[in-house]
Amino acid sequence: MMVKWVNIAKGIAIFLVVYGHVIDGLADSGYTFASYEVQHGIIYSFHMPLFFFLSGLFFDNMLKRELLTVIKSRALSLLYPYFLWGIIQGSIMAILSKFTNSGAGWEKVLLLPIDPFGQFWYLYDLFFMILLYLGLYKLVKNKSTVLIFAIAAFVATPFMDMWEFSRIFHHFIFLVLGAMFFDFESWFEVKKIRIFIVLIIASLCSFWAGLNLLNFLIFGLVGTGITVVLAKIVRNNRFLELLGIKSLSIYLFHILALAGSRIVLTKFWGFENIPILIVTLTIIGILLPLIADNVAERLKMTKYIYGKGA
Repeated sequence: MMVKWVNIAKGIAIFLVVYGHVIDGLADSGYTFASYEVQHGIIYSFHMPLFFFLSGLFFDNMLKRELLTVIKSRALSLLYPYFLWGIIQGSIMAILSKFTNSGAGWEKVLLLPIDPFGQFWYLYDLFFMILLYLGLYKLVKNKSTVLIFAIAAFVATPFMDMWEFSRIFHHFIFLVLGAMFFDFESWFEVKKIRIFIVLIIASLCSFWAGLNLLNFLIFGLVGTGITVVLAKIVRNNRFLELLGIKSLSIYLFHILALAGSRIVLTKFWGFENIPILIVTLTIIGILLPLIADNVAERLKMTKYIYGKGA
């Protein structure tokens, strides 16, 4: 059973994803604003580590099931929407390449089996992370040992510049910490202030020393921890809970909604007010996927759009 604050945390995470892609899209279109680098830096320092942490929270339930059953279920809920929506989005981007920021062609679609593009890398890498976690846990039967492997793999990521290895091991540690979280949740609740103080001091030291890999780990932990605390404080926020429940729908569809709306607003209507563009596009990036999801539910098509495991 899903714990309520988890959906709130997912809601915060997916809002940050949409907002981050809004400001990135505007920046790539030539719309510069003074706070872009700061906003981009803060959001991208932890929003994907947060997603992987949340994805690992209920792995205990998964470990109780047959291995082949889990693999089939995750393939349907992750790889199915990855390929379906990758083909849809990639095809639209290729057809409208002269209007888009990326100018991507059909090669993106053809390379989907080995090279994820856009926001879809999360689904692709998550599937292989789950296989890795299952394999390691079945082998050692101990979460702490899996964590030690995750730490070692994280340290080795600069030397893994092949396929998705670097990105997978960059984030695998957060997935493992998520899988362990409920084991030490009560300890976290008692020690969270001290933990944040230590992490913030460590982040300042690593930033000063130029340790980029350590920075990513610490900022990811700080951002994830703050989000967990905030989600528990606002656990009755129905809007964020809705975003969390519908996070997959928003994640899959928001780029198409944003790109189309940005093209219309900026290239056809010539709209240039950046604050209003940011607010308008953020609303559109959330609202259109929710409307599309509602239509899909009414037509009983969700399992065909998101996969049977959705």
